[in-house]
Amino acid sequence: MIEVLYQPLSLALGGFVFVTLFLALRRTRLRSEHLLSPAVAWFLAAIEEWYMLTYEPQMNIRIDALLFMALIVITTPVGILLTVLHRRPPPLPS
Repeated sequence: MIEVLYQPLSLALGGFVFVTLFLALRRTRLRSEHLLSPAVAWFLAAIEEWYMLTYEPQMNIRIDALLFMALIVITTPVGILLTVLHRRPPPLPS
């Protein structure tokens, strides 16, 4: 199951989802810049997986994938929670 999800295309799509959410929520009261850290993690994993599939296809043991999976697993819920919990202060009345 994980080999289906951990492909360059699906990882890049995950990054694009977070960038799209960032762009959609930036005009709201939510602080959407926290969604950029999961997007960066997903894009880095996609670039690294593309590199490994293109230039190192004979690799059997992939310790580097554990690092990027841990990065994705940590930054995704933290970025979503920070976006939901932190709000911008309301504008001051003039």
